[in-house]
Amino acid sequence: MALLLVSAGLTACSPPPPRDPGCTPPPREKELLTAYRSDPVFSVRPEGAKPSGDVKVSQACIVQNREETTSTRADRYFTGTFDVDDLRAAYDEVAVNAGWKPSPWSGTPPPRYAVLEYCKPVLDVTSWSPCSGRPLGRGAGSSRPEPPRVSRRRRP
Repeated sequence: MALLLVSAGLTACSPPPPRDPGCTPPPREKELLTAYRSDPVFSVRPEGAKPSGDVKVSQACIVQNREETTSTRADRYFTGTFDVDDLRAAYDEVAVNAGWKPSPWSGTPPPRYAVLEYCKPVLDVTSWSPCSGRPLGRGAGSSRPEPPRVSRRRRP
């Protein structure tokens, strides 16, 4: 508990992280993050999942390293292992009722990952909601399962 308090105190006294001057956050970013955080999909807990913290949000354009900047997003992580059917059973109904439309995954999922994606406009910003997890047959050499995650983000 003391470590958490010290960490919070140090964070509060640190200057804000630098933003990439060539990057433009979405309009009304603070309201967008509030809308993401309060989305009903974040109340879903897949069967057998254990939450790994609360919903975390990040602002866009924060410089991470020489090659990466953050996006406007909210994430929630769970521990457990899930396949596509598990994710559909947990998220489809709630996502559709909240206005999210199923969308084909726009990227290449990591090997042996189950991925669903939904999209909808949130405060006039086209937003994507990927849900991903690693099924039980995870690769050799991994001592713990990758956490499934639910995130709402503004696609650049």
